[in-house]
Amino acid sequence: MLNQKILKVLREPLTSVIPCDSAVSVDIDVSLGDAAELMIRSHISNLLVTRQGKIVGSMTSTDLLKGILERLYEKPQASTLSFSETRQILQSSVNGLVGELSSSGI
Repeated sequence: MLNQKILKVLREPLTSVIPCDSAVSVDIDVSLGDAAELMIRSHISNLLVTRQGKIVGSMTSTDLLKGILERLYEKPQASTLSFSETRQILQSSVNGLVGELSSSGI
């Protein structure tokens, strides 16, 4: 019985869990800031990336954040930050931001 339920669920179309009209796309030439703003404004964590109207990839909020951090901390594009490096940079950035907000009274 459970196997039949699993098979039934696995046959359902993606639209049963993700409405097609909820996909948001950006052109590959959009700025990192504009992509981040769009994700925040749209309450999404993934963007479809297009070139001349055709999908060429996707970008998650993690991909975007890593791209921003690699540039801020001058990591070469060819290399990527490890998970521990990303976590360490993120933690220090968040701590610094919280400190700035606290001192400014926000």
